[in-house]
Amino acid sequence: MPHDQFRSEMPVTEARPETNEPSAQSPNEALARRIAAAFHRGDLEAIGRELADDITWHTPGKNALAGDHRGREAVLALMRKAGELSAGTLHVDVLSAFGDQDYGVLWVRTTAKREGKHIDMKEALVFAICDGRVTETWQRPDAEQFDAFFA
Repeated sequence: MPHDQFRSEMPVTEARPETNEPSAQSPNEALARRIAAAFHRGDLEAIGRELADDITWHTPGKNALAGDHRGREAVLALMRKAGELSAGTLHVDVLSAFGDQDYGVLWVRTTAKREGKHIDMKEALVFAICDGRVTETWQRPDAEQFDAFFA
């Protein structure tokens, strides 16, 4: 079931900016893009289908979202919390993506507003993928902005 607080008004980029042609995608790049598209739609159920039961999601920093979140439900709870803390303004726009046999990687622009604060940063999401499911994710935001916003 979609969650409005995650719905983004920013489009999910699906083409290479240099040519505006769709990229040839590896299966792991396609999986990373499906996660971004589901996040864009606010579809946590679809995101959950892409995650292994025992996934670990690493969010760095000293903020309300920081930590190692273990298990599918904990990761989905993290996403819900990010949406709630941003009052539904959290938007992620895919700038670039790639994948190989073991990983899918997204380079994204993240924006949100909260209690007079604003965040506009680029961050990387690295997905370790095994048997078609994300087993581990490393989120790498601009630490200073991320900590200040989600403090």
